[in-house]
Amino acid sequence: MELIRLRVTHMKYTPGDTLVLTFDVPDGVKPQYLAGQFLTLVFEIHGRELRRSYSLCSSPDVDEPLSIAIKRVENGEISRFLHHKTSVGDVLTALPPNGLFTYQPQASLRRTVFLFGAGVGITPLFSIIKTALNTEQRSKIILVYSSRSVDETLFYEELNQLQGQFAARFRIIYV
Repeated sequence: MELIRLRVTHMKYTPGDTLVLTFDVPDGVKPQYLAGQFLTLVFEIHGRELRRSYSLCSSPDVDEPLSIAIKRVENGEISRFLHHKTSVGDVLTALPPNGLFTYQPQASLRRTVFLFGAGVGITPLFSIIKTALNTEQRSKIILVYSSRSVDETLFYEELNQLQGQFAARFRIIYV
């Protein structure tokens, strides 16, 4: 499988010890993906290859760059590296987007979609929400989202902004 190169263009530290990395693709065209998929980053450390997968929080149906969210794990070799050693301009290597937890919108449908997430598990759901709201004009989305506190709620402001923008079609139930 051919690897893709991703240049870090933006880094945002967010609630819950989570880092959102945004990329451009210096070698050409942005890879095709479905809402809900993930990227597997590939690292060469001390002569061994390490791979870690991170869900895409960007939507393929919105004009936005590729983005992933990485929760810092105290003893996580790669998550700590990404949080503390990565900078804007760095180029990371990844496998093409992958994963079966996907959402394929159908513009002609009218349906109600229920999504349940907790903590950093909101990451692929955030991609799905943006995709559904922007491509299925007659569908409704209901999100039940659990987190420890408002201060630790990933994408809190962005989700509330979407709820305001799509008030008739998007409802969030915070737990």
